[in-house]
Amino acid sequence: MATMRDVAQRAGVSTATVSHVLNNSGRVTVEIHTRVVEAIRELNYQPNNVARALRTQRSQLVSLVIPDLANHFYAILARGVQDTLKPRGYHVMLGNTDYERLEEEYFLRTAALQHAAGVIVLPFRLDTATARQLCGPDLPVVQIGRPIGDAILPYVYANNVGGAQQAVTYLLEQGRQRIAHIGGLPDTPPARERWQGYVQAHRNVGIEPDPRLHITADFLRTGGETAMRSLLEKGLQPDAVFAANDLMALGALHVLHQAGIRVPEEIAVIGFDDIDEAEFAEPSLTTVHQPTYDIGRHAAELLLMHIDQQAPASNHMILPCTFVRRFSA
Repeated sequence: MATMRDVAQRAGVSTATVSHVLNNSGRVTVEIHTRVVEAIRELNYQPNNVARALRTQRSQLVSLVIPDLANHFYAILARGVQDTLKPRGYHVMLGNTDYERLEEEYFLRTAALQHAAGVIVLPFRLDTATARQLCGPDLPVVQIGRPIGDAILPYVYANNVGGAQQAVTYLLEQGRQRIAHIGGLPDTPPARERWQGYVQAHRNVGIEPDPRLHITADFLRTGGETAMRSLLEKGLQPDAVFAANDLMALGALHVLHQAGIRVPEEIAVIGFDDIDEAEFAEPSLTTVHQPTYDIGRHAAELLLMHIDQQAPASNHMILPCTFVRRFSA
């Protein structure tokens, strides 16, 4: 089994330098840091994290708090986080909140009590100031998504407004006149931002969207089914649907198929996220691609800089979304 001395010899540095890299306790150059990390990888060195936590009062755990691990979008995001943190000796502890405020509070408190090295959180119910307070003043925290309220945390998010606007503009340019919006949980940032993009696309061409065609659901496939069924039962049959995520769009597709309504000839459908299932739907789902893996990767990189007490070039990053045309619209 490799030792710290073995790592030092392989990297051509002192054991003290290896310790600094492992404990994030001293300033080392990027070049030396890279050599040490590569030596750790090559030798499969396993540091004694328990002993280190006792010395530093900080574990090598990073808490990743997400709303729905069953949604493939969040699984890919978590992979981006893990792939970035693992080579640095950190372990990701997942907290699945099911979009519930009490669960968000629980996992953030737990991270502080367990002396986590840092937290990456996607708060759907908590405002940013409350999230910061629950973690305590000394725990590095990075938020995925736009900050809620006045307090600011380092954050990474995709351009939800712009992505939604691209999708709805495409439908309008195709001559669709009655575009329904199956929105997500109305008090959550992604739902609000994608609704904003939907409205803005209409207003850009001098149209006010019909409020009767806006219906909210829960970001789940079953929610999309219920929303689509409601639109049809009320006689509000649109000629297009923009759903606030792919799962709800897939639910809408299922209901339209059951009703014998042709997609996209009679009703076009567009989702948001570009999860793997979107490509294999029938018909394949036109959607808005979020750079999901990169969101997780950039959030982890930003967190590492704060753990290392380094000043990043910027404390926030906005990533573009891309419109992906397939066969449902």
